Amino acid sequence: MIHQGLTPNNVSYNTLIHGLCQLGYLREAHNLFKNMHTNGNLPNTYTYSILLDGLCKQGYLGKAFGLFRTMQSNYSKPNLVMYNILIDALCKSGNLRDARKLFSELFVKGLRPNAQIYTTIINGLCKEGLLDEALEAFRNMEEDGCPPYCHAREEKGKNRGRSMMTMVAAAVKRGGSETMATGSQTQRCQMKMMGMILLLSPTTSSLLSSNHFNTISSSSSSSRSSSSSSSSSSNKQKHDGASSFRDIEDALASFNHMLHTKPLPCVIQFTKLLSAIVKMGQYYDAVISLSRQMELAGLSPDIYTLSILINCFSHLQRVDLAFSVFSKIIKLGLQPDVVTFTTLINGLCKVGKFAQAVEFFDDMVARGCQPTVYTYTTIMNGLCKIGETTAAAGLFKKMEGAGCQPNVVTYTVLIDSLCKDKLVNEALDIFSYMKAKRISPDIFTYNSLIQGLCNFRRWKEASALLNEMMSLNIMPNIVTFNVLVDAICKEGKVSEAQGVLKTMDKMGVEPDAVTYSSLMYGYSLRSEVFEARKLFDDMITKGCKPGVISYNILIKGYCKAKRIDEAKQLFNEMIHQGLSPDNISYNTLIHGLCQLGRLKEAQDLFKNMHTHGILPDLFTYTILLDGFCKQGYLGKAFRLFRAMQISYSKPNLVMYNILIDALCKSGNLRDARKLFSELFFPRIYTTIINGLCKEGLLDEALEAFRNMEEDGCHPNEFSYNVIIRGFLQHKDESTAAQLIGEMRDRGFVAEDYVKFVMVKRSASTHARPLSVVAGALLAEYAIRVFDKICEQTFETLIWRFAEAK
Repeated sequence: MIHQGLTPNNVSYNTLIHGLCQLGYLREAHNLFKNMHTNGNLPNTYTYSILLDGLCKQGYLGKAFGLFRTMQSNYSKPNLVMYNILIDALCKSGNLRDARKLFSELFVKGLRPNAQIYTTIINGLCKEGLLDEALEAFRNMEEDGCPPYCHAREEKGKNRGRSMMTMVAAAVKRGGSETMATGSQTQRCQMKMMGMILLLSPTTSSLLSSNHFNTISSSSSSSRSSSSSSSSSSNKQKHDGASSFRDIEDALASFNHMLHTKPLPCVIQFTKLLSAIVKMGQYYDAVISLSRQMELAGLSPDIYTLSILINCFSHLQRVDLAFSVFSKIIKLGLQPDVVTFTTLINGLCKVGKFAQAVEFFDDMVARGCQPTVYTYTTIMNGLCKIGETTAAAGLFKKMEGAGCQPNVVTYTVLIDSLCKDKLVNEALDIFSYMKAKRISPDIFTYNSLIQGLCNFRRWKEASALLNEMMSLNIMPNIVTFNVLVDAICKEGKVSEAQGVLKTMDKMGVEPDAVTYSSLMYGYSLRSEVFEARKLFDDMITKGCKPGVISYNILIKGYCKAKRIDEAKQLFNEMIHQGLSPDNISYNTLIHGLCQLGRLKEAQDLFKNMHTHGILPDLFTYTILLDGFCKQGYLGKAFRLFRAMQISYSKPNLVMYNILIDALCKSGNLRDARKLFSELFFPRIYTTIINGLCKEGLLDEALEAFRNMEEDGCHPNEFSYNVIIRGFLQHKDESTAAQLIGEMRDRGFVAEDYVKFVMVKRSASTHARPLSVVAGALLAEYAIRVFDKICEQTFETLIWRFAEAK
């Protein structure tokens, strides 16, 4: 065609690109796509849809999203077909979180999801066991203009039928006999009334004839009721749902119109409008202000309006005001539901008030409100974030005992926390338990475990998990690849890491700042700063903006190579790019300057820290002290040391060692002795005693402990607990008991670990292992992590050991 002097049009290109994609020739399809631009043909929505579909079907989600975002910046109008392609691919890959995010983006863009998109997202939610959310989405179909019961063409009818069948199948899997229907005839009649042309599978037909559910029945009756109400008010149709609004200005204009309508629309209409604004994700203050205007207009808020307010205050981290609204709910005699409680619990966790969150959770249960899997998972996640994995594990067990089955998110939260606590074997036990319960792991579960295994250099197991993941069609994402690249680079195997980078390219996963930083770190370890710089420049060329960590790695590489001026240049470049250097940035450069004897510049940089609001840490002071002492500036070193004691107040042993060494080398033994005498305080003694205990030198540890008082240094509670722990760990209970008696006489209290071990030793040696994590962990693990267990758990442990005896 081209040789004949004819110019291919969009139809020509689209047809050929579609054919190539169908055969899996994506590289050629992509080249043809680029050729369109060269020949002055602008791709249209069909072109982008074809390529997106091809990339997704081949599992190249990274490239698909890259193309999608490029199209948005160039073309700016993605359609429903594109969104459905991407949402479907995300759901199939187990990435429900991003699928939900993309689904929400539809409303922000002013698009109405069709039945096909709703069916896709409902199917994804059902597969993850999130039936409440699936049912909510199912019922929202009507509000968004595609009711599951409306008369439509055959293909649309099939989509709605699939939505219904998805819900039925998922409900059966949950096995809820409490949702039994009154009879199959009623079910069939309701489906007929919906106007659906259903191609029922044998499974679905048998389910209906078995009287399994009225969940769908209640959904359809609810929809009919809603439809009746809808038809009675044209104003409601005008203002319902997020899809009615182009943007926040449109929503506010709608609110203003409603507020001046006579008579006023009911509170439900206002509440739906507020809910739509909340879904936009950032206008929480506006919603609070609008709710006040509603009350001033004489509208009394209902439980849903007040729950929306609680959600807004929680997002703004004003949990105090959220609880004020909760108090109002109680005073008005309204009944808070599980959503209200869960929103407040989530708000408490967001501001780090985990103890109050657990207390409020107990209050919720006491009020007869049964927590959902989301409620449990929210608290578990909060506990794990503060290192209370044991408490989270206890809640996990309690959750199962209450008949609330954990989902993939719940398991992943616990697995991730165990891996971060370096309890990888226990995490793998939970992983096995999860699969035995037929809960399918997702990409986040695998990423957590692969990270944990790589941290312990358990490469074979990490590789096996990666292969298992891919065999289940869960493709590695950027996080997976970053974990692998980081682990390989830390081993100094940069060439292998480059191989991972090539695999990423083949799979359509674009490297990010973390990927590049890991590779740069690997090259810096090998003193190959040229290669590190080359990567840094490539990173910028490819549009990946380096962060502070990337700059710090390269600055350290230059300092290590004694190319300090280039390091300084890079430091200044970082500031010009609008990035704020952190303590590591300053410490690295100060250290490099000190090593080359450029103390004046190092001192200027130290002062510059204060100017930019960065407080020097112990490392900063240690670096400068060492620099001054090595150059013979002892006066400056001591002035800095005393200034640090005033401002920071906690010099460490390294600093003392630097100064004492410098004084001794300069022949000033008197001041060296004087400084040495400052070391004799309980913390130093305790450190020495702890070290001796760990080495099993208990006699010397006890001698050092007795010498404390002779040197005028009285042992404190911490000192006692350290030495008692040492004797207990080496099974010398008699000496430990004697020391416990002493500490009690002095008014000190033994730590929980000491109490626990003493109770355990006094109990039967045949006591059964304590199940700490869902029945999977043994008593030894409980002992290791016992110092994290709350008092209530401690009492439970005592009771169990006593019972065993």
